[in-house]
Amino acid sequence: MIDILPLRAIFIGAAASVAACLIDPAAPLAATAFSGVAAGDMSANDAILWTRTVESATSQPVASALTAQLADKPEFRNVLFTYKGMTDSARAGTVKIVASGLKSHTRYFYRFVSDDGAVSPTGQFTTAPRDDEKVAVRFAFSGDAHGAWRPFPLVRGFGDLKLDYFVFLGDTMYESASQGSPPAVDPFVDPLQALADYRRKYLENIQPVKPGGFPGLQAMFAAQGNYTLLDNHELGNAQFQSGGAPPGNPPGAGVDAANPANDVNASCLLSAGARTASSSMSMTVPIATFK
Repeated sequence: MIDILPLRAIFIGAAASVAACLIDPAAPLAATAFSGVAAGDMSANDAILWTRTVESATSQPVASALTAQLADKPEFRNVLFTYKGMTDSARAGTVKIVASGLKSHTRYFYRFVSDDGAVSPTGQFTTAPRDDEKVAVRFAFSGDAHGAWRPFPLVRGFGDLKLDYFVFLGDTMYESASQGSPPAVDPFVDPLQALADYRRKYLENIQPVKPGGFPGLQAMFAAQGNYTLLDNHELGNAQFQSGGAPPGNPPGAGVDAANPANDVNASCLLSAGARTASSSMSMTVPIATFK
């Protein structure tokens, strides 16, 4: 049975997932800060944990030795697993750590602790059930995080949904221009600048529009485990929007999406249908419970 629940005013509530840490007032402030946390690609026995570290004073990416902690409660009185990792300043200060040896269909809380004592916000995820398990799962899905819609007020209070999983159906950022954010350059013209621009676009979506404001998708990513798909905006927008167009020349450059000859599926109005679905998904977050 599938129960579809309407999207309610719970998104107006407060943002979830605040850092759980004990602070010694006499201790020096840590030099490391965190841009957010996320977990994804959960299987029945593992998950991928993500974070990004910056210097507290400059907000510039910094390499930091980290310990990822997993617990059964958000207070972390009982740490079940620890995993070591190092963020990479050459990769915008990010790291991915595989948390392995986990139980199936089990909720875990996680955080990162740096060697200088900084503690990240707390996130949570639920591992996938085994193939032979019959259990209820609760998930939501949506897509299309255009920078023009920042700071995405729809996701305020996303943690109140108590989801097991969120499926991000692509367009996790837009490479096109939005207010205060220039477009990414063509990666075939300037690949190094394009890489920097794409990283900037992703980062903007988890940061406030104004200092001290609501930090966009940051709390949403921490509220549950996520499965993320790619769509055309991660790949260069128009060149790839019309039903799996040819790769172009050089391969990956795409082709003229306005030319119907480049459409793989010419039997229907695929592009118009895709735009309709995209507009719908950006405005709603359907929620389902499978039993």
